[in-house]
Amino acid sequence: MPDLPKNMEEVKIEPLKLEGTAYVQKPLELWNSRKPPKLGFLGTWRGGIYTLTAPTGTGKTAFALVLALSVAAGQDLLNIGIDKPGKVMLCLGENPDETLEKLWCAALSYGIPLAEVEDNLHIVQGVYKPEAIANAMRQYGGGFDLLIIDTLSVFMGLTEGMELNSNSDVLGFLNACRVEFRKDGNPTVFMPAHPTKGATEKGKMIPFGAGSILNQIDGNFCFTSSGNDRVVLRKVGKLRGTFRHDLYFKLEYAKHDSLRDDDGQKLELPVMKPDQRGPTKRQVEMLKYLVGKRLGHNQAARELSEVCECSESTAGRELKYMKDQEWIEQEKSGQFRQYRVSSAGSEWLD
Repeated sequence: MPDLPKNMEEVKIEPLKLEGTAYVQKPLELWNSRKPPKLGFLGTWRGGIYTLTAPTGTGKTAFALVLALSVAAGQDLLNIGIDKPGKVMLCLGENPDETLEKLWCAALSYGIPLAEVEDNLHIVQGVYKPEAIANAMRQYGGGFDLLIIDTLSVFMGLTEGMELNSNSDVLGFLNACRVEFRKDGNPTVFMPAHPTKGATEKGKMIPFGAGSILNQIDGNFCFTSSGNDRVVLRKVGKLRGTFRHDLYFKLEYAKHDSLRDDDGQKLELPVMKPDQRGPTKRQVEMLKYLVGKRLGHNQAARELSEVCECSESTAGRELKYMKDQEWIEQEKSGQFRQYRVSSAGSEWLD
């Protein structure tokens, strides 16, 4: 068996071989040479390319900024399992001046001194090709853990000669990202993206552009609103990794004395905060329906499936999840148990 590469950075994709015999390996041989995969944030695969698709105003950039701070500082600000510091390259192509103000606001809101992330957080303003970004990472020592490109449409759309609706251009851009970014550190690549035109539902929250975007990336997250500036992070379309459960966040607005406009007025800017307890819009609808009722599991699932226009099995899973979150509880009535909305669940109905 040929020597295995020491790490993924050394792996090179060989050209198609039209002659000779393909090299075959047996299961035990492969198992004995197995190396555990490296996972990044949210259960993503290290070196993968992921998008976060959401409409304007839902907080995708705010989330990306706190994620950058969280990794750079090694603090789990978003309650997503970050437990050690890492190097971050933050590329701001869409409204960089405004985005920097949001970054400062997030750092102040979370109490992260800029000096604490000085060595780990590297910021690029403007739109560059993947090769130029990779050159910058090498210039600053390589070994980056996270690369954020804000946004996919801006970086690709403003790259000379590339069309976001062209499958061949999308393939060329994303392949260039894989080849260039894998050379030094093999960071996880995270790209906030705009959704397809008119997308408002979870299942349609895929990146705007050619269909090959979804084929070529390793996964797509999306934000959907659950009301009151609360959003739910989900996977949509595909996801290579271990992310399985919805996560909840809240977009808050903060002011700080050191952040003012040129007239001296304090700026009020959005900051993403964890909100792990928050129900989704559909779960709120279910809670409202259950108020004042006493229903067994099967009857509740049947009625909720009609009210919320989903399958009974989906309604059943939602009931189980809401019970686990203690938004509903079961009371014994004779030989049966019936659901009722708990005081914790009622708090979300105000």
